[in-house]
Amino acid sequence: MVEELTGNIGKQTETWFQESLEYERDLRQRMDLRFRFALGDQWDAADITKLNEEGRPHVTINKIRPVLKIITGYQRQNQMDIKALPVEASDFPITDVLNQLLKAIMKPSGTMTLSLKFADGLICGKGWGYAYLDTNRNPYDLIGDIVYKHISPFHVFPDPYSLEPDLSDARYVIRYLKYHPTELKRLYPKADLGISVQAAIAETTAEVPMRYKGYQSDPYGKALMDNAGEASTKDDRLAVLECWYRKYEQEKFIYNRETGEFFPSRLLDDQLDALVGQVPALTVIKRIIPKVYVAAVLNGIELEDHESPIEGNIYPLVPFYCDFTPSARSHELRFQGVVESLIDPQKEINKRRAQMLHIVNTAANSGWIIERGALQDKRILEQFGSKPGIVIEVEAGRKIEKIEPSNVPRAYTDLELMSSGNIKEISGINADMTGEYEKTASGIAIQSRQKQGITSIQDVFDNFNYAKERVGLLLLKAIQSFYTPQKLMRIIGPNHQIQQKYKVPMEAIVAALSTKDLSQYDVAIDEGLASPTYRMARFQQLLQLAQLMPGIIPPAILIEASDIDGKDELLAQLGDQEGQGVGQEPPNGGAQNPALNQAIQQNAEAIGAGAM
Repeated sequence: MVEELTGNIGKQTETWFQESLEYERDLRQRMDLRFRFALGDQWDAADITKLNEEGRPHVTINKIRPVLKIITGYQRQNQMDIKALPVEASDFPITDVLNQLLKAIMKPSGTMTLSLKFADGLICGKGWGYAYLDTNRNPYDLIGDIVYKHISPFHVFPDPYSLEPDLSDARYVIRYLKYHPTELKRLYPKADLGISVQAAIAETTAEVPMRYKGYQSDPYGKALMDNAGEASTKDDRLAVLECWYRKYEQEKFIYNRETGEFFPSRLLDDQLDALVGQVPALTVIKRIIPKVYVAAVLNGIELEDHESPIEGNIYPLVPFYCDFTPSARSHELRFQGVVESLIDPQKEINKRRAQMLHIVNTAANSGWIIERGALQDKRILEQFGSKPGIVIEVEAGRKIEKIEPSNVPRAYTDLELMSSGNIKEISGINADMTGEYEKTASGIAIQSRQKQGITSIQDVFDNFNYAKERVGLLLLKAIQSFYTPQKLMRIIGPNHQIQQKYKVPMEAIVAALSTKDLSQYDVAIDEGLASPTYRMARFQQLLQLAQLMPGIIPPAILIEASDIDGKDELLAQLGDQEGQGVGQEPPNGGAQNPALNQAIQQNAEAIGAGAM
């Protein structure tokens, strides 16, 4: 081993956790503020107390949430699948099988996970996802299923000095978890939990029951001792830090100078020397390579520590940095979302609306001017002065006069309109994206303006697309690390139409998936069509092209692009027809085969139903 960590991994994890917590404290407090404003909690407690004492109202007119809903709605409507693309023609069978596997992983909840991750990034600047092997979903499946799930950004503590969005320069990434003691025994059966749990309980206090007092801040960056509501909530769970970190170790490789091939070796040095002496074409190369390890730590005590089950020097946690400016001086400026720049305009709107409401509320009982002795009991005015139709008897020769209430200043309404415009201008969301367009505007003009609005936040979607590519790469590594050939065959099926399409045995394709450098030379991770809107548009384009230029679009491509039920059966039927020579172009040059006609008809009906 080349690099030794300072002390044991338990203490090192504690040190890293405190480092990340302290460095990101201001950022986490700011992230919490961004979430509060997005969800409608937009008044400071001190301001509310002061307004209540003065009898003034405090109202919230949440202009931020509709902006977020528009952007997240656009992302959901235009959802793109994670796709594997071939680097060369011979890689098509591999990518087709890999896309089936990626779809099987993402189908249960992966799409929702990505949307939640996107929403977190929009609000607070960071969104996180986590890939792991779930062995509880199907107890009769001894291998388990790969799952990708959403994680709260407040429960992830990355290396604060990392500036790469792929975490390639991060020394560590820590997940903050809470478990009951009984759960710990089930999750870490080999650990000496008796000592660990007793030590953790001993480190708790009466003010913060069953919480390790070493974590004086919760994941939101607030001191627990100062948070009465949090401290009074009984929580008998214990904090566990799941630390993913890199170690640099020396590896030995045997290199064949004649063929250019090399492979790792675990032979001892004397054994390697003997081998090289027998085969002069071989040579031994020693190289320092990074490896990812994972440790679970409770109260500074190691529960487990081993090499990551996912090979490839990759962390199982993938971030999405919404508005990322790595050159910024402070952490809270480096990671921002859409909400950050809308906080001050939102405050202005709320305070001005509260002032306007106060003026309106006080107009009905603005007060009275009375001469001394005009009333026998002035409490009548105090209690009933604002009552409609009240009759007041005054002394002869005396008079009373109602104080004219102040009208809402015109400047207030002007500022109100200006502030609403500021929200749209700052966020980059124009009126056309909200559906507020002129009735006389053409559809093309509206579409152009909506596209222009999205352009102003294109960097956000570019960052999200990059995060999805990293998710695809992580899932590819997880498939290679977790799934056996038998598991892969069970998911895909031995008689899959890919086998018929490429005339390659499925076993050979599955075997090729285990190639270590698959993601470097054979497969590229990108995005593909996912939403019905995109799929229908693509099918319509292909269909029009097929009608304009008969024979240029193969029937299988049209069927594959459709959303009809039983698509696989149609493709299999088409493959059988082509194998029998039935699928040749008919003499009239334009007629399609029955399978294609069925696909076109069903997909056209689906498009028509969607338009309705």
